[in-house]
This record gives sequence, structure tokens and C-alpha cells, in this order.
Amino acid sequence: APPDPSRLGVRNPNFVSRALRAPWGPLPYAVATEEVLAEPVVELMVVVCVLLSSLLVALETLPILAQPGWEDMRILLAALENGICMVFMIEFACRWYSRSLRPTYILKPLVIIDILAFTPLLLRLMGITESDTMAAVIAGVRLLRVFRLQRFLQDYDGFLTLATQGLGIDPKYVTPVQLEVTRVLLSVFTLLYTATGAIYAAEHELNPQFPDFFTALYFGLTTLTTVGFGDITPITVQGRLVVAASILAGVAVIPYQLSRLAEVFMASTSFDRRGLTFSSIQDVQDSSDRQCPNCKASPHRKDAAFCWRCGEVMPVE
Repeated sequence: APPDPSRLGVRNPNFVSRALRAPWGPLPYAVATEEVLAEPVVELMVVVCVLLSSLLVALETLPILAQPGWEDMRILLAALENGICMVFMIEFACRWYSRSLRPTYILKPLVIIDILAFTPLLLRLMGITESDTMAAVIAGVRLLRVFRLQRFLQDYDGFLTLATQGLGIDPKYVTPVQLEVTRVLLSVFTLLYTATGAIYAAEHELNPQFPDFFTALYFGLTTLTTVGFGDITPITVQGRLVVAASILAGVAVIPYQLSRLAEVFMASTSFDRRGLTFSSIQDVQDSSDRQCPNCKASPHRKDAAFCWRCGEVMPVE
């Protein structure tokens, strides 16, 4: 019979249920491995690696690096890239092992992004990165790494854990509204970053107006914000298609995220930031000093079954 998660001494019973989904059952130390991966320190390390990788993609396009005397800098950037790929590879291997090597796990969209994150290192090890086509493929794959950040904003519990245990923020200052604001900012950053990389890849060889990633970033920012100064224009068919797709994506994604932010904000208007202002006189009369065991928010209605801030089940008085 499957083991009872409550008797295994793990902090999250979901870790056990995930490992048990494999036809052959949980592998040795699979649950312990997932607990380690769920530590905020590990998650912060992955976030830093993703952001550093995004910066490396931009720095490697600077024309000055191709000049004599910058060999050491090129070697350093390549070493950092390989190191980040190695971190991604080890993290994926551990995460898959924690799921008992379940084959269906690697078919999930975010897991596919995880695999693509270290694909450039595998291609370099196989020695098939010399052609222009493979170089373009690797550049595109590296742009997709930014989507890994979406993993940490899937639900409020994960966001709360990362903010409180990873960044040391007081739980009472972490709200669902902040989660939605972070999602909006990340969506804008992801759209801008991927659009910039795609525009640069399409234009830089034929268009001298796009000498590096940062110039493409300036163009992408003015385009997505509809400012459009007109001082830089794409000349290739691919570049124009990228611009059109980026504008359409911005029109679809950003308003959707803003609407979700508005919904969460409206849902939280019955309380102020400290939870002291109720929406009606009846709410005030029915309130108590009950404190949430998870985020420490108070007060709550006397009959509240869940915390108004984080959704935690409230203890029965």
C-alpha cells in the first residue's frame, strides 16, 4: 500500500504524491530531493542564473568584444554561459529524479523550457554549433530561458514562500495584489526581452541600425509603447514580422494581466493594507482579532473560514 504522507516526516505531502505517480513508485530519496529543490535558496539561485543568462545574451552582442584585446572577456562570458547551463542541467536532473523519472513529467510546457535552457551546452559538447543555422537556434533557445521565471509566480503560496523565506520580507507585507503586480511586470519584461532578441537576430546581419542587443532593446521599447520615433526601422521581412507579432502579443497579454490585477485589487478593497478597514458596519461588528497562522494578517470576521489575505484555513475558535 502507498505510504501515508503524514507519517513520512515531510513538510509538503504533495511531494510524496508526485513521487508516487510513477508506475514503479518513488525512487530512493526522491521526496527529500524535491524538498531541497523547494528551498527558497535554491529557487533564488535559479532566478539569479536566469537573469544573469539574460544579461549575457545582451553583452555578447556588443561589437567591441570582437575587437583584439577582448579575448579574456569573451572567454569569461563563455565560461559563465557554460556554468549557467550546467546549473540548469543539474537542477533539471534533480527535479526529474524527484518525480521518480516519470516520463510524462518532461512533456509539461515549463519542463520543456527547462530542458531547452541547457540545450546550448549539449550542442556545444557535440560540436554542432559552428553553422550559422545552429548559432541562430542556440540564440533563440537562450532567449526562451526567461520563461523559467514564470514557475515562481504560478500560485500565491510559492510567491509567499519565496518572498518571506528567500528575501526575508515580513509575511504581512506580502499580498495577492503584489503577486499580480509582479506577474504584470514579468509579462512585460518577458515580452520585451524575447521581442528584442528576435528583432536583433532578424536584423543585425543586414541592417547596420541594429549593431547590438541594446539598440534592439531601444527599438523594441519604443515600438511596444507605440512611441515609435522612427529613427530605427526594420528592413527585412523577418524583422517586420517580428515587430507585428510583438505588437499583437502586447495587445493581448498586457491588458489581460492588467485585468487580473484589477480583479485582485477590487477583491481586496474590503480591507486596507493592514486589514483594519472593513467594507461595512456589519463587518466591523462581526470582526475579531483572529490572526492568520500563515501570514499573520488580522483582524478577521468571527465566522471567517479562510484568511482574507493568503487564503489559509483559519483555526476554529
